[in-house]
Amino acid sequence: MGERLPGRAGRRFALAAPRGSAKSTLLSLLFPLHDMLYGQEKYIVLFSATLPQAKARLRNLRREIESNERLRRVYAAELRRSGPWTARSISIAGAQFDAYSAGTEVRGISSGPWRPTKIILDDVEDSDEVESAELRARLLDWFREVVENLGDSSTHIDAVGTVLHPDSLLARLLERPDFEASRWQSVRSFAERADLWDEWRRRYLDPDNPRRQAAARAFFRERRGEMLRGAEALWPQKEDYYELMSQLAARGRRAFYKEKQNQPLRADSAVFDPSTWRYFRREGERLIPESAGGASPGRGSPAAVRISELRVVGFLDSAMGRGAARKRGDFAAIATVGADCDGRLYALDVWLERATPSEQARRVLALHDVWNYALFGIEAGGFQGLIAEPIERLRRERAARGEKADLPVVELAPAGSKTERVAALEPLVHGGWLAFDRALGEEFFAQLEQFPRGAHDDGPDALASAVELARRGMGWGQSILFRKGESSAGR
Repeated sequence: MGERLPGRAGRRFALAAPRGSAKSTLLSLLFPLHDMLYGQEKYIVLFSATLPQAKARLRNLRREIESNERLRRVYAAELRRSGPWTARSISIAGAQFDAYSAGTEVRGISSGPWRPTKIILDDVEDSDEVESAELRARLLDWFREVVENLGDSSTHIDAVGTVLHPDSLLARLLERPDFEASRWQSVRSFAERADLWDEWRRRYLDPDNPRRQAAARAFFRERRGEMLRGAEALWPQKEDYYELMSQLAARGRRAFYKEKQNQPLRADSAVFDPSTWRYFRREGERLIPESAGGASPGRGSPAAVRISELRVVGFLDSAMGRGAARKRGDFAAIATVGADCDGRLYALDVWLERATPSEQARRVLALHDVWNYALFGIEAGGFQGLIAEPIERLRRERAARGEKADLPVVELAPAGSKTERVAALEPLVHGGWLAFDRALGEEFFAQLEQFPRGAHDDGPDALASAVELARRGMGWGQSILFRKGESSAGR
């Protein structure tokens, strides 16, 4: 049995706070430092989602101890090392601070006679893994079976983070009767005049006005009193209500409500509203825009654009990546997107088939003949070679015959979970920045409308990656297919 802090009953505290609200600075830096300097804790254990994140928290604490001259003048004696320091552990004032990643098997740990007297869980949930019911259950089991048994009846447990899923660990702890809970939102109350903010949003997102932000700001200034009536921001000195509404408009409801409001939308709630979609139709080499709902373009709508004026990119979602997460019967998807000089995006083509890697490679090169891709992306990772090799083989065969074979292929590492990637399209679609060819096909439009509830989402996922490729620009360098010393001439 380890020693216990005399006369203390352990308490449990769960804090949900928005991104950027200094919650880690308080819970993982200032409070632990205070606890160690004043002898309130003997052994603090911190968990974060990954070991690099946990080590980074420890580095911040160490940097404060070593470089804060005012702190060192006042607490010179207490800040002396009282044990060895490593990348995962420091000791001062007779207290130890260890850092671990979430899910680590750390049963029975101690510092001398002390079992953990304080346990901090700081952003222990991964934004990708939290989308998996199996991984959420595994993290919950780890907390119940490992974390809650590390200390004793005098041990404090602090859980801090952002609620990433309605059924996440933090969401559950906020509802537990033995936890003191505190949930904060960047917008404490929304403005009463939603109608004025809807009109402001149309101006803010207007793709046809190059001075849209100035126009939106002017609209707000003229009606400031009415538009702020009833509004309250959590930290207006850092993010005022206008800034928060700008983030909501630009990022979309799903990202904003999760990261800023600690109110993630359920995964089965629809992301896209088809009534807001903008379309175009192809007439030869021209794209003729339509307004939302298919009406003829009205005053202020973008003019027709020639395909030759666009920078066209493509992306292949091969139905082989992401390992066991792929479902049987998934489609291979190739999305083709054009970008104009003003940043407007056009979904030109989405090919969806259940196809072998060789069939996919042939389709990639056939589409290159049509669209002359400036860049073509494939997913980075262990399955990349399965599709890159047949593309390269066909490309060389074409080159040997003197046919077009200049396909510039790049690897694109997926950012965030599939739900996050596809949901990031919503503000682009809602604001009219991403328009769709009406001929894209019923399967694609059904997948987009039903996302994330539908049986398949390969088309929207490929489109999200193609859009990312188009927006990043030409920052990749040479194609991964072209071998060193191979001339581009004749390709």
